[in-house]
Amino acid sequence: GSTAPPPAKKARMTVAVPSYDGAAASSSPAAVDPAVTPVKQPAVAANRCAACRKKVGLLGFRCRCEGTFCSVHRYSEKHDCGFDYKAAGQEQIAKHNPLVVADKMTGRI
Repeated sequence: GSTAPPPAKKARMTVAVPSYDGAAASSSPAAVDPAVTPVKQPAVAANRCAACRKKVGLLGFRCRCEGTFCSVHRYSEKHDCGFDYKAAGQEQIAKHNPLVVADKMTGRI
């Protein structure tokens, strides 16, 4: 009998990487399948800054544009934020302020 242990199996992980053929895509736009939606950019890890990829620890700064940022890039002007703060503010003011209508004085005297 053989006393050698059986060989250990190694775990393998395969990752499918989509290939991009720029020449084929630019030459015939009609060849694109309309049923296939465009693939979003891969999500940035939740513990890294979306701008500089620096580790932010457990509590990064979440922005309204759904990104997590470090202390340097937490402000909207520092990370090219795509959230429209002006429109959101106008909408909030319009929602929370009731319309004030003057009382009609005609016919009271």
